[in-house]
Amino acid sequence: MQGLNVTIIVCGQKNSGKTFTIEGNSSSSGIIPLSLNEIFKNGIQRITISSFEVYNDSIRDLLSESDKSLEPKEDPSGITIKGLVEKCASNFKEAITCLSSGKEIERSHRIFRVKVEGKSSVQISQINFVELNGCEYFTHTKRYIQC
Repeated sequence: MQGLNVTIIVCGQKNSGKTFTIEGNSSSSGIIPLSLNEIFKNGIQRITISSFEVYNDSIRDLLSESDKSLEPKEDPSGITIKGLVEKCASNFKEAITCLSSGKEIERSHRIFRVKVEGKSSVQISQINFVELNGCEYFTHTKRYIQC
């Protein structure tokens, strides 16, 4: 890892396959499992994982036992979410367990965040996998995502 940050966004209408694309199933891996596999194949020994949803201006931790709404905070290193659970994984199996241990979501946007520490602890990369729900309304509002 070279200290780069990446965000992968999946959006589409309801039931269009966003969750399947990002997670996969038992017979076909999605973007997250494929990415986690590559991370560990490249000799990374430890990653930190968090997962949260954003719905109606509230943030809910998907890896926490609590349903308490969390608050974003801005500090010199960027925007953080105070109280967000971050789980460490030292292999692919532990990382996939974090992916499948989250709470169910239906109408919210979900972010699965992976922080990767390089061989020197100074280099930290962050990968955000974002699943946007409710994209079917873009056609009614005439607003589009431009990359």
